Amino acid sequence: SIEPRATGHIPEQIALVEAILKEGLAYEVNGSVYFDVLKYNNSYKYGKLSGRVLDELISGSRDLDGQGEKRNSVDFALWKNASPEHLMKWDSPWGVGFP
Repeated sequence: SIEPRATGHIPEQIALVEAILKEGLAYEVNGSVYFDVLKYNNSYKYGKLSGRVLDELISGSRDLDGQGEKRNSVDFALWKNASPEHLMKWDSPWGVGFP
């Protein structure tokens, strides 16, 4: 019964975000990295596994930190820039932050 923790795989998560950036499906803003949902949807069907339909997503339904940084309201964070008081944070190519 292995129970892996996400915090035990930070280097792998950083490598995955780097690969997504290299493919051009994410972008960096102020030390945060966001997944570009609309760009992904141009080549692939977004929501194929989850059954979510892009046109039906409710944009701006939650008031989250960093919403103004995103290119599109449906984009989501892969890595967030950490404030000094944030407890869990790691060095990354984009600065100190967390997945």
